[in-house]
Amino acid sequence: MKIFFDTEFTSLHEMPKLISIGLVSQDGAHQFYAELSDTYTQTDLSDFAISYVVPLMDGVNKITSKQLSFKLKGWIEQFDTEVMLATDNYSWDWPFIEEILKDCWPINLHRECFMINMNYLKNADAFYDSVQMSYESGLKKHHALDDAKANRLGWLASEK
Repeated sequence: MKIFFDTEFTSLHEMPKLISIGLVSQDGAHQFYAELSDTYTQTDLSDFAISYVVPLMDGVNKITSKQLSFKLKGWIEQFDTEVMLATDNYSWDWPFIEEILKDCWPINLHRECFMINMNYLKNADAFYDSVQMSYESGLKKHHALDDAKANRLGWLASEK
């Protein structure tokens, strides 16, 4: 089973800090969203994060990175099948998963992730068109959960 995920982080520099994470199951029935309360300060935020990421945060789902580790582990382990996480940006998103779960890796989580890009999609045009349409229909670009949902919809469209 694939679970689509996305992260938002402080900046595109060498040591970005996690701001939020969103995941949605392949069937769309299960979702997970968290905003981190202890990983960054206001001064860590790039102009981009201040302008496009922070305004989309709800402030309701704030948890510490330690809480995130255990909550995410439990959320993934609720699925009684092997899980593979899927992302459109391996180099930025996957290292956060490895860090979050390093001390509590879920027993059903594959150790590698599925890359959503032109090399692994059946129909890349359908993927990109669907992602764009999902934002035009109300999902918020640069919100971790909405980006995960958009990628899920794009992947489903590319599989048809």
